[in-house]
Amino acid sequence: MEPAHLGPALRRLRQVRGLKQWELAEKIGSTKSHLSSLELSRRFPRFPTLVRILDGLGATLGDLDRAVRWASRQPDTSDTP
Repeated sequence: MEPAHLGPALRRLRQVRGLKQWELAEKIGSTKSHLSSLELSRRFPRFPTLVRILDGLGATLGDLDRAVRWASRQPDTSDTP
């Protein structure tokens, strides 16, 4: 897995479940800015954080794997406003 694809994959899982960043952050005991930095691939989550995020999303590792594969096929828009 490319680390750059994890952030967009997490964002996709959150959006598909209809959650805002602040809602997920509150649910998992984190902050909106921390989630934002993970989704933008500026930071890479530690394993316990990743588990809390997946639990908060009601997602499995299989869901994450599919989302990462989806993200790897998307054009890189990280520098686009």
